[in-house]
Amino acid sequence: MSTDTNEATIEPIQMLYLNAAHLLKLISVTIIEPIQMLYLNENRGD
Repeated sequence: MSTDTNEATIEPIQMLYLNAAHLLKLISVTIIEPIQMLYLNENRGD
């Protein structure tokens, strides 16, 4: 019984963690990478 309740609690937490990781990846791709590209391009121009 206790293992069933543990699995029931862990699964949604794992889903939240995966969703958060996916969002962080999207954010890094859409925000951080363009900023890095701009930064690298500015440095290359000098």
